[in-house]
Amino acid sequence: MVQEPADGANTLDWIAEQNWSNGDVCMQGGSYLGYTQWSATMAEHPALKCIVPEVSMGTAFSDQPYMGGTLVTGFAYYVFWMTDNPLLPGRNWVDVLRHRPLHDIDVYATGKEIPVWNRVFQHWRNDAYWQSQNWYAGEHPRDVATLQISGWFDDDYPGTRANWALAERYSTRQNRLLLGPWKHRYNRDRQLNGYRFGAGALRDDIWLLKQKWFDAHLKGMKNDATEQRVEYFVLGENRWRTASAWPPSEVTTRAWYLHSNGKANRSTVDGRLMSSAPRSHQPAEEYVYNPAAPVSNWYSFDLMESWEDVQSFPYDFKDIESRDDVAVYTTPVLEEDVTLAGNFKVVLYASTDVSDTDWWAYIADVAPDNSSNRLSVGVIRARFRDLEDTDYHAFGSNFEKEVSLSGDIEHVVRYEISIPSVANMFKRGHRIRLALMNAHDNYSFPNSNMGGDEGSATRVRPGTMRIHHSARHPSHVLLPHLED
Repeated sequence: MVQEPADGANTLDWIAEQNWSNGDVCMQGGSYLGYTQWSATMAEHPALKCIVPEVSMGTAFSDQPYMGGTLVTGFAYYVFWMTDNPLLPGRNWVDVLRHRPLHDIDVYATGKEIPVWNRVFQHWRNDAYWQSQNWYAGEHPRDVATLQISGWFDDDYPGTRANWALAERYSTRQNRLLLGPWKHRYNRDRQLNGYRFGAGALRDDIWLLKQKWFDAHLKGMKNDATEQRVEYFVLGENRWRTASAWPPSEVTTRAWYLHSNGKANRSTVDGRLMSSAPRSHQPAEEYVYNPAAPVSNWYSFDLMESWEDVQSFPYDFKDIESRDDVAVYTTPVLEEDVTLAGNFKVVLYASTDVSDTDWWAYIADVAPDNSSNRLSVGVIRARFRDLEDTDYHAFGSNFEKEVSLSGDIEHVVRYEISIPSVANMFKRGHRIRLALMNAHDNYSFPNSNMGGDEGSATRVRPGTMRIHHSARHPSHVLLPHLED
């Protein structure tokens, strides 16, 4: 008869002490269970030898629920589902997500106050509440081997990306990474929204890989599972590649600069991405962002069968890019295949007449028929722009202090917008596109532009936005070119 651990006993202690245990422990699981594994590493328990976090989120604050400082709308769906609080009769998600103030959405939607929902609005900065769960803190070695699995279209992929960076920096053991063309429920789909990834998109060896991982780290068996290795699926090319690191060491980062005649928000042919920086003044894009009529993401929550993923699915954003509050910048037609694999970052020079706003950026693959497949998207809330870690939003001091904008339209501010990495072959005849905007409704709650506590805001303020690209303010995007 197996004796169960007493209340409050440390589970790792209990497992290591059992007569059927050799004292070594490995943890495995997806999503929240992945988060649990990373939390367990904070104890630095000697029995914990390896973890297998699948589709795991990263920081408790800046991946979920506050992506880039913005509150992710899917968090509402998740909280109501996890607490078993369905919407009231007559309520729908369109109405719920439009309700203000945000901190009252729980009562409006379900008729009940939900403590975890209210707590999020009490801690909308990265304060001590979140720091108590921060496994990125400190530069000490992490004596745990990690096998991480995620997908390009997993809403929690930004967390896996940051967790991999943590393991690469501090782990004293082997690490492996598997990245497929998958959503949160990974290794299930060969196509999403009509974008086909081919028969090879699914792996038949994942359970074998995990078994070898356990054998190596729990039994000391010699096998190939512990090779330092990254396997990633290249979209467009539709095949798997292998690297020794992520981003791959074969990547060369190149700057592509924004150019236009000031009409990139009104014409998809005016905004250009070029390898050379502007040498003189160019007119800025100027438009009004109205939080009452925000740029939408592609999906309505009322159509969702599950709360996961749909924000990040591939989708043709051609029609959304025709709005005058979306600015797009596109390379010339490619004369040969170009593969990008790794981290993206936008260095943006912008100004506005409001004291706060959000800046969204995404990378798209534009086909000869002008369809524009969004591949990856990132965001930064203006008040939180002074991050210590602008790449992963995980290391150092982030989202703890605010710096309001001046509200002077002539005051140009520099932003760094991190876009989670992806691997995509842009085929000959295609183009690479960068899109910029101030909202992505149905992804995060739109910024009111009021500059105060967004959880309590009941009014919005339209703001004039300018995107600058000139010799003095050379806005650009850093693209990871994979050199074969």
